[in-house]
Amino acid sequence: MATDRARAARELPVWLWLWFPPLVALVMLVLVVSAPSAHRHLFEHKEGPLEWLTVVVLMPGIAAGILALRHAAAVPWPWFRPFVATCVAAAVYFWGEEMSWGQHLFKWETPDSWQGVNRQRETNLHNLYELSGLLDKLPRTLFELWALCGALVAWHARKTAYRSPWTWQAWVWPTVVCVPAAALAIAIRVPDRIEKLAGDFTHPVLARLRLSEPQEYYFALFLTLFLLSLHARARALSREAAGARA
Repeated sequence: MATDRARAARELPVWLWLWFPPLVALVMLVLVVSAPSAHRHLFEHKEGPLEWLTVVVLMPGIAAGILALRHAAAVPWPWFRPFVATCVAAAVYFWGEEMSWGQHLFKWETPDSWQGVNRQRETNLHNLYELSGLLDKLPRTLFELWALCGALVAWHARKTAYRSPWTWQAWVWPTVVCVPAAALAIAIRVPDRIEKLAGDFTHPVLARLRLSEPQEYYFALFLTLFLLSLHARARALSREAAGARA
């Protein structure tokens, strides 16, 4: 029992990973039925509140990843530091692209030369005509596969979610704290895909949903929770090592 409590102390609080993730999905579903105009304002507008919420959600994840590097020496996996650095770089890229590297905030004009090669005439990379497959569709697909596989692995191992830190799987695969956000990131696009498979059939509620932005939000939340979990567990190991030396 004491060991279980010690392991649980290494992870994130329940309210953060279990109760917080569904809030946006619940608000979206309620508003799309009861207040369509409010739903459009919050979830469908480019540069709307949800896009900014995605930007905000990524920031603690980036900070946690950087802080986790300070405890890398305590993690008994030699590739922990480059792995975390790669995750932080992915989060920074996600964060920057989401707000066009500050253009949505500071409202600068897109240079003429950039307007000609960017689908949305913004200063970002994922909308470049020639590279959108590489810089937008490929990362999105890989992220979706990682979230899906990570959720399945974490759920399968939920009774032993605090696995031995001496295995690389304990750091590469998400623990159970990432399951709700990962599941929502996958599930939120299911209605859109059903509609596409159905051909001419269009459900009146599904027709109102713009699901790419909510999925990006849940990808951001999944990545942030993953980085927060890495930091929490690495910091716990560092403190345990320091206590053993004292």
